[in-house]
Amino acid sequence: MPEYDPYTTVHVLQQEHTDSIVCLAFSSCGHYLASGSNNSTLAIWDVRKGVAIKHFVMTSPVLLVCWDIQSSCCLFCGCQDGVVTLIWDILVCLMLS
Repeated sequence: MPEYDPYTTVHVLQQEHTDSIVCLAFSSCGHYLASGSNNSTLAIWDVRKGVAIKHFVMTSPVLLVCWDIQSSCCLFCGCQDGVVTLIWDILVCLMLS
């Protein structure tokens, strides 16, 4: 009987993070993925291309990322030190990169 592989690795998110990734969230449109890490970084990824398109250094390890459910424009980021950051217009941030 062949061995069953429960998942397939599509992409490894290691460009922007040097420590463990602790949270992930897809945007409502499905085009972006936000990842937060113990190295205090938040990265925005283009899902279709599999590349990081924006990188933020936060105040402490990132424990939570959450997109606005009605649009892909707002992203919330919660850090270990209690700071919650709202990145208001992520699309503008991406254009300014």
